[in-house]
Amino acid sequence: MVTMDLQENLRGIERQIEQVRQALAPDDPGDEDDAAEASMAVTWLAPARRYR
Repeated sequence: MVTMDLQENLRGIERQIEQVRQALAPDDPGDEDDAAEASMAVTWLAPARRYR
């Protein structure tokens, strides 16, 4: 019989979720100083070679 305690894994995931919740969004109005530095780029990904 094998028993596994995943309690610490759950606590770690909950800590990561809380950090993400507390982080400011890039377009947050309270972050005016960094607005000039923030930018977003969009690109298309293409395979390096053609498939047959």
